[in-house]
Amino acid sequence: MRNWAKQVYDRMGYRMIAATLIFLIGAVIYAFLYTSVNGDTYKVELFQLSEETIRSAKTVEDPVKTELERQRAAAELGPSYQFSAENADNQAALIKSIFGYITDVKEIPENEETLKPQAINKMIEDVRKNIQLLDANESNLRLTDEMLRALLLVPDENLVRMEQELTELVKSRLSEPLREEDVAGVQNEIEQEIRGSTRIPASALQAAIVIGRFAIGPNEVIDEELTEAQAESARASVEPTRILQGQVLVQEGQMIDREVYRQLELAGMTQEKEDFKPLAGLLLFVVITMGILVILTIRSKSSKQQKLIKFSVILAVVLISLTLMQLLSLVSGNFDVTIAFLFPDCVSRNARSHAVE
Repeated sequence: MRNWAKQVYDRMGYRMIAATLIFLIGAVIYAFLYTSVNGDTYKVELFQLSEETIRSAKTVEDPVKTELERQRAAAELGPSYQFSAENADNQAALIKSIFGYITDVKEIPENEETLKPQAINKMIEDVRKNIQLLDANESNLRLTDEMLRALLLVPDENLVRMEQELTELVKSRLSEPLREEDVAGVQNEIEQEIRGSTRIPASALQAAIVIGRFAIGPNEVIDEELTEAQAESARASVEPTRILQGQVLVQEGQMIDREVYRQLELAGMTQEKEDFKPLAGLLLFVVITMGILVILTIRSKSSKQQKLIKFSVILAVVLISLTLMQLLSLVSGNFDVTIAFLFPDCVSRNARSHAVE
């Protein structure tokens, strides 16, 4: 045996034999662990019945369901509203402007000329030009010529009382939050209050109603930035949805629909989609392990022959250990579970296989 070993050593040399032994050690480890990381794959087809119950071989994140959960969390949160307390004062100022236009036109000295239809029409035209500035933002202030004529014919002291009455009613209603969907109801309420007011002349009642309804608008609107910030926070708070190892993906006899097929693909359990990342990771692990072994051996002060003997012993130990582990994984189901303490890795692999059954 020694003569044979010496002949091999003389023919191949130290470097070649050492490289061969290191390669064999790495190859044995890779081959044994290959089945553990490669996982099981199944030949499945869409809309066909599954021939067996399939469980996930690993835990993976489900990005589709995670995103759906995040969208649901953001949608359930709803929009955030911002209340504008200044809105009541702004609308009161708007009413004051409308009556100011009327008063400004009526500052023309009253005489017989001002009562002529031509004079009244000129006043109406002047008021309408000013009101058009309010309509620039589609404010929906629709005062007809008859309404404007009625306002122009109201005495100044009555106009003042009308302005005060409308301002008080509007400010009272806008002192509390009012959203867009509730505006119509509040407009109807303020119309009823205007109709029951004794401070508004009957001749100008319709004009007062139009102005009152016009002044009521939402003072609590959606805050887009805050809504988006809170929605983003809600999305971020959602934990990723995962397919857990051992989770049943499809029962025997169940139809494989698109959702089931997607989950099988995600878990890398379809033959159409192989995941090479685990295999690449295993290869990297073996290379690093062998690299450390080589470095430790090179740095030792042993002779070349002793180093080769160490490599041979390591190869033998690896072969024997992994062979025993493989045998135990096949027969451990027939023994008490305590036998697994000899090789813990063997236990975990066997337990996984039983979980799938």
